Amino acid sequence: DFFSIGMQRVGLQTAANICRQFPSSALTDGTADAIPILINILLHDDPRLVDCACVCLTSLAAKMSKDPSKLAAFCSGNLVANVMQLISPNTSRTVSPSTHHSLIKLLNVCARNNPDVAIELLRRDLPETLNIALSGCKVLTTVNSGPMSASPASGGAAASPIVTSEHLLEVATLTDALLPAVSPKTRSSARSPKTNKDKSEPATCAVNIPILTKE
Repeated sequence: DFFSIGMQRVGLQTAANICRQFPSSALTDGTADAIPILINILLHDDPRLVDCACVCLTSLAAKMSKDPSKLAAFCSGNLVANVMQLISPNTSRTVSPSTHHSLIKLLNVCARNNPDVAIELLRRDLPETLNIALSGCKVLTTVNSGPMSASPASGGAAASPIVTSEHLLEVATLTDALLPAVSPKTRSSARSPKTNKDKSEPATCAVNIPILTKE
């Protein structure tokens, strides 16, 4: 904050470029020390700083995804809370579609590799947030009915931040990451007639869904 906004933008843009090329083997304690700072920058008033911080965090999360302990430390603190504050339909803050895409990608990496993040996102009503964003998505309207058609939910609704097919795919992938896992045994038992053994052993979904919805 002691530097001008222009200097901060240059510095954070440089950091974003470094994070994109940063090898996973080079992650150190110094990298971890920078993560809380980047998470706090997500709530900065300057949209360019927010976008650069999001790029940094998304790149670092992808590189830490293969190390559960590092990713757990990465996801601790206010990461999910700050991201949800940016994408929530009830917030007064607005982000660009590209920043929204990066935030969804960040949550996707974290939720897919850390179940605690998926549970926290469910507690914070992420499915409802995504539902509202999809309700005015012009990509769905164009694909399903042609460019001249109008979505029933789009009349009077706020413009959706989901503006590309890649962004839509990222949202769908994040939604999938929130669902409980289904084992191959569960799939095969669903296709074949149930035996007495099957009746005595509840399916993975039957066990996981109440846990996710209640917690």
